[in-house]
Amino acid sequence: MIPFDITRPWGLLALAALIPVALLVRTSRIRLASPRSWISTGCRVAAVAALALALAGLRQVRSSDELAVVFVLDRSRSITPDEAKRSLEWVQEAAKGAGWRESVGLVVFGREASVEVSTGPKLDLDKIHSVISPESTDIARALRLAAASCPEWAQKRIVLISDGNENSGDAAAEAVAARARGAEVWTAALGRNERAEIRIDRVLSPTRVTPKEPYELTAIVTASAEAEAIFRIVKNRVPMAPVKRTVKKGTWPVIFALKAGADEAGSSLDFEVFLEVPDEADTWRENNVGRGHTRVQGPSRVLYIEGKEGEGDVLAGCLRDAGLLVEVRGAGGFPLSLAEMDAFDAILLCDVHSRQLSKAQHEALRQYVHDLGGGFAMIGGDQSFGSGAWQRTAVEAGRWRSRSIPPARCRRGSRAAGRNSTWRGKGRRKRCGS
Repeated sequence: MIPFDITRPWGLLALAALIPVALLVRTSRIRLASPRSWISTGCRVAAVAALALALAGLRQVRSSDELAVVFVLDRSRSITPDEAKRSLEWVQEAAKGAGWRESVGLVVFGREASVEVSTGPKLDLDKIHSVISPESTDIARALRLAAASCPEWAQKRIVLISDGNENSGDAAAEAVAARARGAEVWTAALGRNERAEIRIDRVLSPTRVTPKEPYELTAIVTASAEAEAIFRIVKNRVPMAPVKRTVKKGTWPVIFALKAGADEAGSSLDFEVFLEVPDEADTWRENNVGRGHTRVQGPSRVLYIEGKEGEGDVLAGCLRDAGLLVEVRGAGGFPLSLAEMDAFDAILLCDVHSRQLSKAQHEALRQYVHDLGGGFAMIGGDQSFGSGAWQRTAVEAGRWRSRSIPPARCRRGSRAAGRNSTWRGKGRRKRCGS
């Protein structure tokens, strides 16, 4: 008996179409001869059944005694040259024991994955020829490529040789998916626990502080063993005095006490924390840095972006009379990053077309309002709102307010319909027109 398998059982619901076929045969007014009637009915039933089985994913399952083994070799920066050499030698030795009904292959990976040797009876390889980026480790991508490189008719086995330090993708989820596709996943761990390592996981800093207010800058440090370390803090690209601390084994916070200066009011502070330890206490220097950001509050600052020079002079003057610090720029002076926007309490766009800003600036503006709580207003005429092509942008995706004027307001006059604004900031939403 030949076994069959159904991959999508819900497709069998299409067999319900046999009911109207049976009703059609019984209620048809056209009477055919008995042989023709049976043939016609049989063709209809066969067509419906074939369609239902196709939707259900019917397939024939055949047993096979062939085995395809694909070795997946880690070549990221976390693998030392000695481990890379020993792991390749181990793969070569294991491949020599392949039987006549077995095939072997090799996939190497780092940030990308590449098939070094396709599955075959032998694995003749003296060195790795594939060029991949070692800057990160994506085990999930390598497992996906290894499963795809196995022959469909053979039993599949994937042997992963890695230290497990993945920083991209989801290896566990991909291993489950490979198992669902009929592939076994074996692992061989490299000796990553034998190496000393210290790293900065992240840097925590307060979002906002006031002038002359003490605050804490915290570095979360993970160490495999206790060691003496020197922390160097750079504030706005200006180095501060180095700090010497003892780093304990495990994950611990290292706290630095700072104080906002009176001359820093209204400015943004960008911190970089560098960790220096003896060579024997650390393996990878790339993860010995962390970054943080803090805003020092001061007089309220408004960034006024005008589409036409001199158009915002009147409104900017009114804002200054109200005690606000207003900086007027053209569309070319719009901030390029979220950190630059955070230096302002509100951003005002006056008659600025959406194409005068990049998609990255659109997304940064959305994050500035949604995540940082900054104020935002848009006013203007033929270069704002719908006429300025702001539909389907990140600004519109923020779901702040409609860009169109309500019908009742439009009836007041075309001049009012051409000058309108939308405001969002600090938890308040207000619609205004002028």
